[in-house]
Amino acid sequence: VAPAHAAVGRLPPAKVQMLSGMLMSARSQGYLSKVPAAVLQHLLRTLHQFMLAGAAPVIPNSREKSLELTLVMDALEAAVAATYILSTPDLPPEVYMEEVVQSVVQLAQHHMQVNVLAVLDDRYHRLWRPSEPASSLQTQGIFSTLKKGGRTPKTPRASKASPHLPSSYLDLLLPPLQQLLVLMSDVLTAVKVDASQVLPLVRIMIGCLSVDALPRVFQVKAAGLAVAVFGALPEQRAVLLAELLSSTGLLGASSAATGGGGGGASAR
Repeated sequence: VAPAHAAVGRLPPAKVQMLSGMLMSARSQGYLSKVPAAVLQHLLRTLHQFMLAGAAPVIPNSREKSLELTLVMDALEAAVAATYILSTPDLPPEVYMEEVVQSVVQLAQHHMQVNVLAVLDDRYHRLWRPSEPASSLQTQGIFSTLKKGGRTPKTPRASKASPHLPSSYLDLLLPPLQQLLVLMSDVLTAVKVDASQVLPLVRIMIGCLSVDALPRVFQVKAAGLAVAVFGALPEQRAVLLAELLSSTGLLGASSAATGGGGGGASAR
């Protein structure tokens, strides 16, 4: 990951955070539509480099701040900044750069899978971080108050019997991911996104509904993104509905009651 970090080193991460705040303000006040398309494209290309540098790291399950965590946080900040532009309606068509939209989707998908759900739920841990010992039980204890709308308690002290307690990096990761989900819902109203790009992420969002360790507000935003895709891609509604019913355990019960064979799942 070090070469990737050096490749974007010319723009300090603090500047990305500042740029994100400026773009948020400009978007809310309607100024982005007055910025020349070439300037917006240049901004998106610069932000895209940060997203690429932080697209793939697996954050170590450690209390020590790591290069991987730095790269991921910078990438998420850049993705949020980019979606402020991409979610602005009525910009010139060339501003809605497909490769940037695709990177935003893939960034959110990867980090939700590997760096969030895989440390919160044993089912996802076995899929996406199989080489590490499971730690979801300890993590659920840390996030139980968030689920109820409370504040995050202090990270428990590690013990010799449990050396793989999750670090507090999740407290850092969830807020920008949540903001990204909200903005991506807005992007779908401004940009025509191919179903093959967004459906894998939406499946993860629907899966979030069954992960009890996630904060409830995060689950609401995840459901909001699924609803936005439901509205933007009417041809995929049957697939999304089957995913939702399956994730809540209703699909099997419905099929058993009607004697059906689960045809909705074959739509995938």
